[in-house]
Amino acid sequence: MESVVLLFASFGVGILASLLGIGGGVLLVPLLLLAGLVPDMASAAAHSLAGVLATSVSASAVYAAKRRIDIRTGSVLMLPVAAGAWGGARLTSVVPTSVLAVAFGAFLIYPAVTLLLGWRAAARNTGTRSVRSWLAVLLLGVVTGVAIGLLGIGGGTLLVPALAIALRFDMVRAAATSLFAMGPAVAIALATHATHGHLRLALALPVVVGIAVGAQLGPRIAPRVPERRLRQVFGLVLLYAAANMIRKGLS
Repeated sequence: MESVVLLFASFGVGILASLLGIGGGVLLVPLLLLAGLVPDMASAAAHSLAGVLATSVSASAVYAAKRRIDIRTGSVLMLPVAAGAWGGARLTSVVPTSVLAVAFGAFLIYPAVTLLLGWRAAARNTGTRSVRSWLAVLLLGVVTGVAIGLLGIGGGTLLVPALAIALRFDMVRAAATSLFAMGPAVAIALATHATHGHLRLALALPVVVGIAVGAQLGPRIAPRVPERRLRQVFGLVLLYAAANMIRKGLS
């Protein structure tokens, strides 16, 4: 029964995660911890990453078929995100995650408020991108990778607003490119956690299957949702992630 409930919960997470390009970790980690399915943060991060990888692969395939991924930008981001994820996963048993959870929670408040207050992207991701914008996104790519490896979140909560605000991507393209860019990083972090014994196959399987199926629906729904609604929903998800991270860090 536990596996069945987790399967259906992961299916819902997969739809929302692929729709917003967030991977799903900000929803999976509290689900696993609050339900008592995992003993600690490291185990929650490992099983969450299994689901995030399923989201990335499943949703990216659909977005690629619809030509919504910016391949060049995603390819450039893969290396800094992967490097950060490798380092973050190795630090899970060294650095107090409570401090980092509070820091990330506080950091997420800015893009959440920005999107909820009605920030608007350019009509499409056209025009010249400044060197400063690229440097900001690449630096945030490293930070995103650390969040992926250390906290088990997909990283889209940081990467999607960065692509949308700094590089003026529309929300669908930002979500698609974020999911594409985070794939190798999540795989590296997951493998690192597995070598440390944080992963249990019986628990990871329903998460992966549920999310992989759900993630097929998000990309098909996204083009039908008004841009403003996507920004608002994403802003709410960011606020939820921020509150959850701060609460988890303080407790």
